[in-house]
Amino acid sequence: YIENLYTDNDCDGDGDIDRNYIDTLVERYEGTLHRNYTDAGWSMTYPYSIVIENNPYERYPDSTYKENLEYFRRWLKNRNDWLMSYWGLNAPDTGSSGELPDSDIGEKIGLDPNYEIVNVAPDSSYVITSGVEVDVIYNTSLNDGEAQSVSENWSEGTWYGFCKNPQNGKLNVDTKISASGNYYGVVTFDLGSPQPIQKVRLHLCNNEGAGIYGPWGIYAIPSNTNSFPKEKRIGVMSGNGGLSNSSYGDYWVEIDVAGNVSQYIQFQIGLGGEWCFINEIEIYVKQKIEEPEPDVSDDSSEVSSDETTSADVEESSQEISEEASTDETSEHVSFDESDNPSDDSPAESVQESLTESITESDEAQSEADT
Repeated sequence: YIENLYTDNDCDGDGDIDRNYIDTLVERYEGTLHRNYTDAGWSMTYPYSIVIENNPYERYPDSTYKENLEYFRRWLKNRNDWLMSYWGLNAPDTGSSGELPDSDIGEKIGLDPNYEIVNVAPDSSYVITSGVEVDVIYNTSLNDGEAQSVSENWSEGTWYGFCKNPQNGKLNVDTKISASGNYYGVVTFDLGSPQPIQKVRLHLCNNEGAGIYGPWGIYAIPSNTNSFPKEKRIGVMSGNGGLSNSSYGDYWVEIDVAGNVSQYIQFQIGLGGEWCFINEIEIYVKQKIEEPEPDVSDDSSEVSSDETTSADVEESSQEISEEASTDETSEHVSFDESDNPSDDSPAESVQESLTESITESDEAQSEADT
């Protein structure tokens, strides 16, 4: 039964509720599936099943594995419900409610906490490959990080305009890319080094009342040789959910280019009318999150502090020793100076008294002898 694929029920008829096949298979091979996206370069959102460019039935995948898995479950359930109703069948009693399970299976597949997705366009250089600049009021930076609204005054240089008709006597679009006579606005970025590009985004506007139409298609072509063959094109076309059909408004167009490690990427924008306006391009690459290195500055300062403290202690000890030595020397010098006292010194008085006592003793001895 189809029901066995997407919901838990008694698959084998033994009376016990068994796990659905989707959860069973995903859980068993979760590691392999995860490595396909984190190591092998698979893209979660790239529509691999596109066979022809203008395919209005193609579904663009969701951004996570779990979301795509849940879409598949819903599709199976809806298909099963429709078939049962169409053929007038009654669902067998399998002990299941027939509802989708509340499962977290697949939630972590494709998610890598060691990497982040970063827009590197502002740090990259680009050229308008077709050459000539149009009127200055339709010229602006395409990687300054400022996406303007369609209502911005064109004369303020907020949009770049590709035009089918010559401006300043020259075309700023390429007519050689396509043999069918299509006009392309072409922008080529140099990222400086090969990088794992994940997706790109372009900000455009439609204002059909002013002759500004959305493109009929946009191609992104990653490359490492600065050449851009048609067979390497990855694109979105009008009618398949990638481009806006609104007559007025600004919008983003996103193209998944995961699995390409490239230094260059060229954008070929197919003009859908006389003018096509664009004012920002973003290029997202996968970069490893660098773990912060240990902050040795604090440790070294502590070590330095400890060393200084030790040195200070040693120096202080030496100073104390010198001071003690100096004190002893001072006392000795003071004693030596007492040998040559000044007239007013107490030492001189003592010496005079001692001399008088000796003299008196000598005189007394002399009288006794007599």
